[in-house]
Amino acid sequence: MRSHKFFTRLFVLLSFLAIERGNLFAQHKPVAKHKKHAVNKKKKGKKRNTARRSRYQYPRQDSSLWSSRICFESTDQNLLDSIVSLGKSFLGLPYRYGGADPRGFDCSGFVMYCFKRFGIPLSHHAGVQMKQGAMINKQEARPGDLIFFGYRGKRGPYISHSGIVFKNEGGKIYFIHSASRQGIRVDCLDQAWYRQRFMGLRRVVAITTTS
Repeated sequence: MRSHKFFTRLFVLLSFLAIERGNLFAQHKPVAKHKKHAVNKKKKGKKRNTARRSRYQYPRQDSSLWSSRICFESTDQNLLDSIVSLGKSFLGLPYRYGGADPRGFDCSGFVMYCFKRFGIPLSHHAGVQMKQGAMINKQEARPGDLIFFGYRGKRGPYISHSGIVFKNEGGKIYFIHSASRQGIRVDCLDQAWYRQRFMGLRRVVAITTTS
C-alpha cells in the first residue's frame, strides 16, 4: 500500500516537472532563421543615412534655367580691368576648399570675391554662376567675362569649375582661376584638359557709354 502511494506521488512529481520544463522550453524557443533575417532586413531598411553632406554640394544644373540677360550694367570703363587686376594680385595664392577670402580661394569663391569687391554679387557655386549673365561665344570674350568647365552627363551638363577671362588674343583665351593643386594662376583654353571640359562663357557686366 505504501509503495503504491510512493509511486503515485513520484508519478505526479515527474509529470509536474515535465510540464514546467515544457513551459520553460517554450519561453526560450529560438527564432527561426528566416524570421531573424526578416527582422534584420527590417532594421536595415530603417537605418538613417548619417553621411554628412558637403556645405558646397548642389544639385545638377538644368541648362533650361540659365539666364540669357546681362546681370549688371556700368558706365565705368575701367571696371572690368579693375576686376582682372584684383584677381592678378592673388597670383600664387594656394587653393583652399570652400575659401572665399585672401586666406585662400576655391574656384567659385575666387570669382565671387573679385566681383563682390566692386559691388557685384555672384554666387559661391560655379553651377549657379553659370546661370548668371548672358552666354557669349569665344570671339566675343573679353577681360572680366566668366569661363566655365565641367562635363555632360546623362542628366545634362554639370558645371564644376569657373574662372575669369584674363585676355583674348584672336580667339585664344587666357583666364585666371583658382586651380585645386596650383592655386591662383593663369591658363589658356587651348590646353588639352581645359579644351575638353570647356562648357561656355558668360557676361555678367555690360559697360555702357553715357550719351
